[in-house]
Amino acid sequence: MSVGTSGLPSGRADSVPVPHAQSAYVNLRRALVTWRVEPGQWLNESTLQQLSGFGRTPTREAVTRLISDDLLYVVPRNGYQVADISVHDTAALFDVFENIGYMIGATATGRVDARTLALLRGLAAGEPLGTDVDPVDATAATIAVLFDGVIGATGNPWLARVSARLFPHLQRLWVLLMAIDPPPEDDNAPGSVNGAAFRTMLSALELGEPEAAGGLYQQFTNETRARTLDAVARYELRRSSRVS
Repeated sequence: MSVGTSGLPSGRADSVPVPHAQSAYVNLRRALVTWRVEPGQWLNESTLQQLSGFGRTPTREAVTRLISDDLLYVVPRNGYQVADISVHDTAALFDVFENIGYMIGATATGRVDARTLALLRGLAAGEPLGTDVDPVDATAATIAVLFDGVIGATGNPWLARVSARLFPHLQRLWVLLMAIDPPPEDDNAPGSVNGAAFRTMLSALELGEPEAAGGLYQQFTNETRARTLDAVARYELRRSSRVS
């Protein structure tokens, strides 16, 4: 399955004029969710400008937004730190995701567009990502397209706002799970897909019966939670081994 990187805009202001601050934000957020810089890493303004592809003013505006997104933290006289990940914080994130999962499934079922369903069917079938592009970028882009299609189908602007707040953090974790450190049972190949959870998600969105679909979507969040927590635990173990 090939998705390209449409979910990861380049941020270039060439054919369509885009404010430099928005482009800088897109580029910096992409660097964070695709692990170009690791959680907990310290960054100075020079590095941030290199990652954004723009100068001081657009980069500072972009950084302000990323701080608001809780993807970056500023420490006076020390610089900027990429938001860390941990098993505890991931569990707290999934507590929220699971609680809105029922509403997502119940309101989106039977309303998801054909493109999103086709993408989801590929994931459910275990079709590999990144066959013609970098698997990390392909995974992040796939997740972004899937998110937009599913949340857009709910038709609920408040649910969309809450979900959008969670999304970059979930995206970063799923890139870890699917493209950077897939579990051994996924044959340990970056870009490989374990279709089981996505089959549950697909069933929920195709069902058309809100109450049952809500329950199935919540089941999808539970299945994803367990696999994501395992990935984060493996990451923490590797990182502690490097430090020691």
